[in-house]
Parts: sequence; C-alpha cells; structure tokens
Amino acid sequence: MPIYKSDGVDGVSHLPKKFVRLNTQVAASTSTTFTKGEVMIIDTAVTDVAGAGFNVKRGTGADLAITIGVCAETKTVDNSGGAAVKNDTILVQVAGHNADCTASGTAILVGDLVGMAVLEVESVGDYSSDHQTAPFALCVKAFSSDGTDGEIFIYDHGFYG
Repeated sequence: MPIYKSDGVDGVSHLPKKFVRLNTQVAASTSTTFTKGEVMIIDTAVTDVAGAGFNVKRGTGADLAITIGVCAETKTVDNSGGAAVKNDTILVQVAGHNADCTASGTAILVGDLVGMAVLEVESVGDYSSDHQTAPFALCVKAFSSDGTDGEIFIYDHGFYG
C-alpha cells in the first residue's frame, strides 16, 4: 500500500498519505457513482466479500464511528443490467493530508476535529445537523462557508496496515 512521505532527498516535499483499494457492492439493477472527495464509511452489511471491515460505501446519515476516509477517485459502478449484486473496488484515502473533500456549508477552523455530514466533512462541534462526536480527521486549512477551500489530515486508524 503506497505511503508518500516527505524525505527532502529529491527536493520535492510530499505530504504523507495512505491509500487502499477496498471492495464495494452495488445492488442489482442500479448504478452508483463514487466521486473523488466524498466521505466513505465501512459497509457493515457486507461481510462475505473481502471480509468484514474491508467493504465500503458512500457516507450516509450523521457522523458515524465507521467513517474510514475519503474517496480518492471518481468511478461509476454500473450494475443496471445485473440480476445480482456486483462487487467492485474503489480507492479510498485512509490516512494523511487531503484537499479533495468539501465541507457541508459551515466554516471549519484550523484545529477543529472533523467528522462526516453525509458525503461531506463537518466540524464535530457543529451540533445543528444531528451531528455526533466521532471525528476521523483534523482540519489543517480552514474551510470557509462555501466549503471548497479547506484541507484535512485523516487519522490513521491502523486498520489497513
């Protein structure tokens, strides 16, 4: 699994990041598009493919402790003609610096703990939207209210090496 570190040897600074390719399931007769920057959660309903904890889906609902990281690619899994579930893989950033996520429309300050608000990030101090305190990241560059200009540092949960 690739981990990029700043070593200074080649004169190029690399921000540390960790990516893993995890399984995802798409129901029969449906299509799902994963978009780079969306929050991903562990799919606890799937335990028979790749093992429990190695299946993910797009973030849903309020912040959850099963938030694992941020989608690192845009990909459509088309199962519109399928009669059974379709398994595919999706690249997820599970640790390190991320500038691809978007905030849920409220400002997030540097140093705020960050959790999930459906597919976006939100400060865990914002209780106005049924938000619980289960952070998966730390804000390292502030998000303004438009939600597109901030950056986070995703905690390495250690689940994937």
